[in-house]
Amino acid sequence: DQVNSLIQTSDGGFAACGKFTSDYGVVKLDNTGALTMSKRFYNGSYTENAQTIVQLSSTNLLIAGTSSNTANAALLMEMQINGTIVSSKQISGNSPVFSIIKTGDGGYLLAGNSLT
Repeated sequence: DQVNSLIQTSDGGFAACGKFTSDYGVVKLDNTGALTMSKRFYNGSYTENAQTIVQLSSTNLLIAGTSSNTANAALLMEMQINGTIVSSKQISGNSPVFSIIKTGDGGYLLAGNSLT
């Protein structure tokens, strides 16, 4: 198991994402360090890895990473702070995402690499 990204959330707690064997997960801790949410996702025989996490202005979380489902596709997921998935998308193209940053205009910039 490994944590790839850890952020402080607007409620004073923390959220983290990472890899657990062949699945990936997201955890949320409150401001005392108590676990308030833990989600693990498994996609059959595919290897997936949540690389980075940011909090959206709506308090939802945006998680990005990679999935071997479609040749190292970019994996993007928006999740409510309670663990409910709002949306999930894989973008094929052999281009995993390793970092997300908020931009000054309210958007988000994804960074990764191209393996083709």
